[in-house]
Amino acid sequence: MSDLKEPGFAASNIIAGLGDAFDHLSEAQKKAQIKKTNGIFELRVSKDEKEATWTIDLKKEGAISKGPATGKPDVAIILSDGMP
Repeated sequence: MSDLKEPGFAASNIIAGLGDAFDHLSEAQKKAQIKKTNGIFELRVSKDEKEATWTIDLKKEGAISKGPATGKPDVAIILSDGMP
């Protein structure tokens, strides 16, 4: 999912890979994961005074998108892009 990649952020490669994995789940697998997890996760990654944000929706869609969550996420994860 190249649309999930953010130039200059190594973490975006991992997030894009996770997005690809979600895309390959069957609808039944997505529904099962949504039922187990039931949450919206917002990942905020900072690097060199810049920030990139992704949302993992495991409450309704079973998908990952670039940008902040609509409304308040259930979990916000804030980390640094310290990967080489």
